[in-house]
Amino acid sequence: MNLSKWVNYIAMSLILMILVQTNTVYGSAVTDSLYNRLKTLKDDFLKVQTLNSLAFEYRNNEPDTAIYFSDLSIKLSEQINDQTGLADAKLNRSSALVNTAKYEEALQNVSSAIDIYDEILTQANVKNKMEVLKQKARACSVRGNIYYYQGNYKEANRNYFTSLKIREEADDKAGVASSYNNIASIYLEQGNYPEALRMNFNALKIREDLQDKIGLVASYNNIGNVYEALKNYNESLKMHMNALKLRKEISDDRGIAQSYNNIGGIYAAKGKYEEALESHKAALEIRLRMDDMEGVATSYTNIGNVLIIKNMLPDALASFQSALQIGSEIGDPGNIAFATIKIGEIYMLQGNYSEASGYLYRGVDLIKELDNKNYILLAYQQLAKLDSLKGDYRNSLMHYQLYIAYRDSLFNEDNTKRTVQAEMQYDFDKRESLRKAEQDKKEALMNAEIRRQRIIKYFTITVLCMILILGAYIFYNFRKRKKLEGLQALSNERLRISRELHDDIGSTLGSIAVYSDVAKNRSMKNENPAEVLSKIGLASRELIEKMSDIVWSLNPDNESFEQLQNRMQSFAAMILTSRNISFQFTVDDSLKSKLFSNEQRKNIFLIFKEAIHNCVKYAHCNNVMISIRELKDKVILTVKDDGKGFDVSAVSDTKSDVYNGNGLRNMQTRATEVNGLLQVNAKVNAGTEIVFSFPC
Repeated sequence: MNLSKWVNYIAMSLILMILVQTNTVYGSAVTDSLYNRLKTLKDDFLKVQTLNSLAFEYRNNEPDTAIYFSDLSIKLSEQINDQTGLADAKLNRSSALVNTAKYEEALQNVSSAIDIYDEILTQANVKNKMEVLKQKARACSVRGNIYYYQGNYKEANRNYFTSLKIREEADDKAGVASSYNNIASIYLEQGNYPEALRMNFNALKIREDLQDKIGLVASYNNIGNVYEALKNYNESLKMHMNALKLRKEISDDRGIAQSYNNIGGIYAAKGKYEEALESHKAALEIRLRMDDMEGVATSYTNIGNVLIIKNMLPDALASFQSALQIGSEIGDPGNIAFATIKIGEIYMLQGNYSEASGYLYRGVDLIKELDNKNYILLAYQQLAKLDSLKGDYRNSLMHYQLYIAYRDSLFNEDNTKRTVQAEMQYDFDKRESLRKAEQDKKEALMNAEIRRQRIIKYFTITVLCMILILGAYIFYNFRKRKKLEGLQALSNERLRISRELHDDIGSTLGSIAVYSDVAKNRSMKNENPAEVLSKIGLASRELIEKMSDIVWSLNPDNESFEQLQNRMQSFAAMILTSRNISFQFTVDDSLKSKLFSNEQRKNIFLIFKEAIHNCVKYAHCNNVMISIRELKDKVILTVKDDGKGFDVSAVSDTKSDVYNGNGLRNMQTRATEVNGLLQVNAKVNAGTEIVFSFPC
C-alpha cells in the first residue's frame, strides 16, 4: 500500500469514528450496519457500493453527510475505474444537493450521472443491466425535480416521462408510481387538476397494492394538494392527515414538516387561523432544525399568508421578506415570485401604492417565466385591486379580465367534469381491485379448502389402512395367542388329569392290588378273606366315583350352573337320604344363567362332595342345609348341619382326620385353585358350617 492510500485510509477511519458517534444519536439500524461493514471491507469495489448506500440513506435528512460520502465514493470510483459506482455516487450527490437548494450544481452532477449510465448501457454484455436502467430512471426523476424547483416545468415533465417509460419497461412498479406523482406535480402547477388527480390516483393504486408506506405518503400528500387547489378542503385535510400519520410512523422529519405545512394551509382556507399558525410554526421549527432553507422559506410564506388574513401586516411583511431573502440566496424562483407578489399585496393594504406596484409588476414578470397559472391568477387579482384603489380603472378592468380568463381556464366546466371522472375512475378501479382481491381471496380459500379436504381424505384413507393393517396384525396375534393359550390350557388340563389319575386313581388301584394280595394269602391259609374283599369293593366303588367325577367335569355339556346344581342335588340325595338325613337345597335364580370353567365346576363339586361326606361320617346330624347364592360378584356355597360339632380351636389335634388331615387340606387347596376362600364355623353340640366363596 503506497503512502497516499495509507493517508486516505487513516483519514477515512478517523472520520468514520466521528460519524459513528454522531450516528448513535441520529442513525438507524441500516446506517449502523453500513458503518460496521465499511470498517471491515478490503475490496475497493465493495467500499464504493457501501459508501453509495450510506449517501443514499442520508440524502434527505442529512444531505451534507450524504455529500461527504458521495465525494469519497467518487474519488475511490475514479481510482479503480468503477463507472457504475461513479454514476451512483454522482446521482446521490445530486439528490443531496437538491435538498440544500444548490440546483445548478445538482443539475451538473445528475446530468453527468445520466451520461455515464448511457455509456454503460451501450456496452455489450452489461452486468446488472436492469439495475442500471432503474438508476438511470431515478436520475431522470432527480433532474426533473431540479427543473421543477427552478420553474422549468417543460423540461421537468420531459424528464419525468422519460423516467416513467424506463420504469414501465423495467416493470418497476414502485418507480412507475413515483413517476406518476412527479408528473402530477407538474399538472398541478399548470392548473390541469383532472390530469393531476388521474396521475396521483394511478400512483395511489399501485402503492396500495405494494403496501408501500413511503409511497403512500407521497400520494396522499399530492392528492391533498390537488383537492386544496380545487377548494375541496375536507377531502384535502383527510389526505394530509393520512400522510402525517404515516410520516410519523416512519420518522420522516422532512415529510412531517411538509404535512404540517399543508395542513396549516387548509386550516387557513377553512378560517381556522390559530390552528393554521400552529401547524405552520411546527413545520418551521422542524425545517430550521434540519437547515432546510427552501422549506424555511416556504414556512415563512405560509405564516405570512395567515398573518395577512389576521391583519397583522408588519409581521406578515417581515415573514415574506425573510422568504424572499432565502429564496434569492438559494435560487428558488417559485418562492421569489410568490414572496414578491405577497409583499406587493401587503404594501397595497398599507396604502403604499408605489411600492406595491413595483413588487406586483416584478412578480408578474417572474411568474410568466415559471408558467404557474395559480401565481399569475394571484398577481392579476392584486393588480386589479391596486389599479382600482389608485383610480386607474382602465388598467384595473384589464387586469381583472386577465384574472377572470386565467380563473376560468383553471375552473371551467370541462375541468370539473374531468376531475369528477378521475375521482370516479379511481373509485371504480379501487372497487374493482377490492372485488378482484376478494374473489382471489375466495378462490384461494376454496383452493385451500379443497387441498385441506384432499389432505384429510388421504390422511383418513392412510389412517384407515394403518388401522386395518394394525387390526389384522392384532387379530393375528390374538388368534395366535389364543391358540397358544388353548394349547397351553389343553396341556395343563392333560397334566391335571394325568396328575389326578396318578394321585387318586393310581393310589386307589394300588390299594386294590395290595388288598388282592392279602385276600389271596388268606385264601391260601384257609383264612376268611371277607373283610379284605369288602375293602376291595369299597375301593373299587370310590374309583368308579372318582372316574365319574373326572368325566363329568370334562364334559362341555355341563358348563352351565344348572348342570352343576343337578349333580350336586343328586349326590346329596344319594348320600344323605340313604343315611336318613334330611336336607334342603336352595339356589338363587340369578345363578342359573352362569357358566363355569372345567376347573371351577370340578373344585366346587369336590368341595361340596367333601363337605357332604363329613356330614355323614363325623357330624352324626339329622338335617343338612345347603345354599348357593350370589353376593357382590361372588358365589357363596354354604353347607350347614345340626350335628355334634367340634371345637375349632382343637383342630390341631392330630387325631382329627377331618379338620387336621386330608379332608380340610384338600378343601383349602381346591378353594385356592379358583381364587376362593374357605371358612369353617363350628361349636361343640351346635353343628358345623362350611362356607366357600369365590369370584364369578
